[in-house]
Amino acid sequence: MPVFDCHSWLGGSIVPGMAQSVETLANAMEHAGIDRALVFSAHARMVDPLAGNRLLRAVVDRSPALYGCLVGHLNRPESSIGAMRELMPKRRFLALAVMGRTPEEPISTAMADELLNAYRRYTKPIMVYALNAASVRGVQEIARAYPMLRVVMLGMGGRDWRQAIRAAHATTNIILETSGSLECAKLEVAVETIGAHRLVFGSWSPHTSAPAAMAMIEDAPISDDAKRRILWDNAVRLFDLDAAPSADGE
Repeated sequence: MPVFDCHSWLGGSIVPGMAQSVETLANAMEHAGIDRALVFSAHARMVDPLAGNRLLRAVVDRSPALYGCLVGHLNRPESSIGAMRELMPKRRFLALAVMGRTPEEPISTAMADELLNAYRRYTKPIMVYALNAASVRGVQEIARAYPMLRVVMLGMGGRDWRQAIRAAHATTNIILETSGSLECAKLEVAVETIGAHRLVFGSWSPHTSAPAAMAMIEDAPISDDAKRRILWDNAVRLFDLDAAPSADGE
């Protein structure tokens, strides 16, 4: 079945000692059987959102299998909003990732308000890391404050995935992304609790091996229909990709 990876990093990694070029990303996707990927710019995360996201645009415009997730940094709002206004109207940019100092840092509504108020004009999803219970609470707070936005919880709560599932059950505009803890059990519980239509696949490559992330889905005790939804159908619907983007990305 086809696979859409909703969480892959390009460039100098947010994890020390790990990096991913266009070539290594393409090779990793081929090896893991991934057909399309939503890509985040590490340069935008670590150096400058405007420059980093512009570099990402150059990559996705010449790579039909790749799409851009614009990285906005809480500590660089001016550059982030500039990147947002320039690039979010492009069809190859599918979402906004709201980033803090580290992926583990909880992000509250108060911290994210400046970026999210500027983003409300767009109908595309936002993505926020949640790798612990405090971060899950932050994502839920954001989702409730911005009910008009679809909020993708990157990392699915880490080892606190049960709390992430409870948050998604209580807050219907939250979508869970499957990276984080590589536990098949979390997929079974999530499908039973909120339904397979509320999950999307993400590898978190290169932090996590893409084949390992794929294996978690393949080995999970859920139906083939649920796997198909998680691996492909839900991402296509979430990002409105029924029609292929034009070649120039406009």
